Amino acid sequence: MVKQQFKQRHAFLRISRIIYRLLCCSFRYRAACVAVKDDGTTGHLVLLVSSSKHRNRWSFPAGGLEAGETKEEAARRELTEEAGCTGVLGDMIGTVIDRRKKTFTYVFALTVTEELQQWHEGDLGRKRRWVRLSELFQAVGHKPTARKIVQLYRAARPDLDIPIPDDVSSLAEFAPLPSEDSATVASQ
Repeated sequence: MVKQQFKQRHAFLRISRIIYRLLCCSFRYRAACVAVKDDGTTGHLVLLVSSSKHRNRWSFPAGGLEAGETKEEAARRELTEEAGCTGVLGDMIGTVIDRRKKTFTYVFALTVTEELQQWHEGDLGRKRRWVRLSELFQAVGHKPTARKIVQLYRAARPDLDIPIPDDVSSLAEFAPLPSEDSATVASQ
């Protein structure tokens, strides 16, 4: 009798741990893109979108993968939904893991080929903004994931001069971990 109760209790705990992991600990998969264009006069420009909650804060177009959707499809869809742009998707430049928010974000480079005059989230008040590389880090500095995306893009495009503040202590938590692949940035 005691042995049977032990087995039932053990099975219950094992199932509870599995359910806990599925409900509480699983990561949400997202896709983001660093959308760029060269306007011919000011050079390399990067597209940012306003936050849906805070209209004066800026970040990269990004969002969750939908059921049956590839990470590449999600990156293109998010760009169209949030920024009203379309373009040619380039290589995946890395991933960003945010353990606090439990997100795993695939980051792609994208060259914008078309800017729509009207788009759904634009009608709801979301704005888009093109920034120079010299302004990029400052524009997204309030968002840890966006700061990591800037670092990934800088590593993927060493031919571009993308300034990051000299204050290393303010970036320590966002630096690539020594044991990680250089294309992956993970937060503690």
